[in-house]
Amino acid sequence: MKRPYKCTECDYKASQKVSLQTHTRAIHKGETFPCPEWDFKAKFKTGFIYHINSVHKGKTFQCPDCDYKATSNSNLQTHIKSIHKGITFPCSECDYKATDKSNLQRHIRTIHKGETFPCPECDFKAKFKTGLIYHINSVHKGETLQCPL
Repeated sequence: MKRPYKCTECDYKASQKVSLQTHTRAIHKGETFPCPEWDFKAKFKTGFIYHINSVHKGKTFQCPDCDYKATSNSNLQTHIKSIHKGITFPCSECDYKATDKSNLQRHIRTIHKGETFPCPECDFKAKFKTGLIYHINSVHKGETLQCPL
């Protein structure tokens, strides 16, 4: 797939102009979609809608073959493919099997290639970007997560 729209501030490339605009607003301009009920901000509108539907409205997607309930249709499809159809993505370097391609790619980058996400404020290194975000928010910003239940 061609990705002719290139970000002027990083290596991001998009196949559609609107995707590049969304990227720029969320990543480089820091625009967010704040939750009206919690101290939660989504970088993208789709994340905001997902949060409202799954957390506040309790919307779930029921697996037709078992008791599993997913918070998104894409999570349900991943569950069906990996659990009921046995479709996995095996690592060529070890016994790890991922439920989707992006998880396999992340596994290879972090486990076999040693990619880390270094903290810009201290010597901490996270294996995953979400771990770095959690570290910065809790250690450097003093934020704590409150259980909604």
